[in-house]
Amino acid sequence: MPITYEIDVDKRLLRTTAVGQVTPREVINHFWALARDARFPERPDVFLDLSAVDSVPDARQLSIVIGEMKRIGAKLRFGACAILASRDALFGYDENV
Repeated sequence: MPITYEIDVDKRLLRTTAVGQVTPREVINHFWALARDARFPERPDVFLDLSAVDSVPDARQLSIVIGEMKRIGAKLRFGACAILASRDALFGYDENV
């Protein structure tokens, strides 16, 4: 599975790792899995490891994922987020900004 996660309930920490060619459907399924997970704490901090991801989403794909997150609703609220990425495009860096 290209997206896996662990929840540290005591620390209110969600560790998510993505690997390979990650599709929007896989990201959406990941968010639905989180929403159904009884261990999911309120507003967890997130460590997102994208260092082994080979794909980069385009604007349309991101829009689809965001729309689905809105459908899931208030359950998916996060605190601080740290991202480990091997390429600027995965982190969201734009040298033109």
